[in-house]
Amino acid sequence: MVVSDSMEDWFPHISPDGKKLVYIAYPASTQTHDPRDVHIELKLVAIENDKASKSQKVLVQATGGQGSMNVNSWAPDSMRFAYVTYETLP
Repeated sequence: MVVSDSMEDWFPHISPDGKKLVYIAYPASTQTHDPRDVHIELKLVAIENDKASKSQKVLVQATGGQGSMNVNSWAPDSMRFAYVTYETLP
């Protein structure tokens, strides 16, 4: 758990400047980090005094899961990061 909420948090990645952390939040009760085609949220947390803030900001709500953000994907300037979402088919 990255922050205290009902979601399951995985893959925290600290920005190169050390001021932000982004992670994937899966639905509550997700047992592993590898479900696919589920609702995910990418959340941003500020890092202050070497500690993660208690509040988070939802940046993206999408269908994703395994592969959405497995490796640190921050841009060198700490202003952007890359992620993958899945297109759901009818």
